[in-house]
Amino acid sequence: MSRIESIKSIIRKKKMTFIIVCTIIYLIAVMTFAMTLFNQRSRTLEEMIEQAPPTPYTLTDWETEIILSGTPSGPEPKFMKGEEGLNLAYREFVPEGWNGKGPIVVYIPGSTSHSGRYALVGYGLAKRGVFTRIIDTRGHGLSVCKSATDCSDPAFTPRVPIDDSNYYPGRIGDCLEADQISRDLNAHLEDLRKKWPQATFHLAGHSSGGGCISHFVEYVNKTLEKDLAEVVDSIALVAPYNHYQAPNHIRETNDNYALVHDYAIQKAISGDTHVYCVGFNHKFANETINAAMQDPLRVNQWTWTMVNGMAATSATMFWMYYNVPVMLIIGDKDALFDIDETRNQWEQAPEARAFVVLENHSHIGMAWSDESAAVLAQFFENPDSVQST
Repeated sequence: MSRIESIKSIIRKKKMTFIIVCTIIYLIAVMTFAMTLFNQRSRTLEEMIEQAPPTPYTLTDWETEIILSGTPSGPEPKFMKGEEGLNLAYREFVPEGWNGKGPIVVYIPGSTSHSGRYALVGYGLAKRGVFTRIIDTRGHGLSVCKSATDCSDPAFTPRVPIDDSNYYPGRIGDCLEADQISRDLNAHLEDLRKKWPQATFHLAGHSSGGGCISHFVEYVNKTLEKDLAEVVDSIALVAPYNHYQAPNHIRETNDNYALVHDYAIQKAISGDTHVYCVGFNHKFANETINAAMQDPLRVNQWTWTMVNGMAATSATMFWMYYNVPVMLIIGDKDALFDIDETRNQWEQAPEARAFVVLENHSHIGMAWSDESAAVLAQFFENPDSVQST
């Protein structure tokens, strides 16, 4: 055999070995994924939540003190008739001497939460002159129905989702389709604009509430075909969870909190969009804090439509639509996001004005932070007055 033929033979053998190895790796990956789907098919999302270990979340000292002493629920809830006849709940925090000529903000709570958990922020904004409406997103808080035929008691407990994929207005953790959440948000803004036409209008959202806003800015541009400046004067994102594939995520912490049921996701992608596919792990290692954090109105599961309604449609492209002044606030103790990468992402917004890092703040503590309320109020009064930190 010539030297050339010998070399060719060696190359062929190496190619065959490479193909065999790649085939084995592929088969192992397919089998592993199949086993994951099989195991999850036999385990419900509720069981995944129950069996999950405590989250790595920790609270700072001042946050722990607040949660152990109990947070106020705020003013009595009000209701606005929404799409499909659902009563959309909200709480309003009105500044003393309000005459309708100052800033108004619609504030969207984070995933699973509701307006009653954000009263401290609402009061903090109101005492600084900002008329504040904190909403219960459709399928959350008091913007819910007990069943397809019973909307009489939106405060019903316990909140146990029935995972039969049957949608009805007010179903826990569900919405008709992704844009419905944005239409609800637009309805809140229009309602306030009719009542207070001389005010300025702003949006703020914490965690997935920020993701809701990022979906909304896309909706305004693509569906309403409006310039965002026609709808709001400025936007504040508070530790926003903009998209489940956003590059600023600290994956280990996120995966421990938002539990993805892969088999349910496959069903959703195949058309079963009202299947519950993401569960939320609220357990703390500290039993005292764990008990204090319990909330009977909390939502523990989301459907595919809700997942998409509370997030931008892409991981990064949505920033181009932020053509009004936008501020991002994040805590230095936030366990969900890499702060430097979050700053890099925010800088993509055409009107990025201020990036503020609050010391001694965790992700969760933003819901109770008077310091956050102070920065928000200053920004809504004059976006150029807030300096990045």
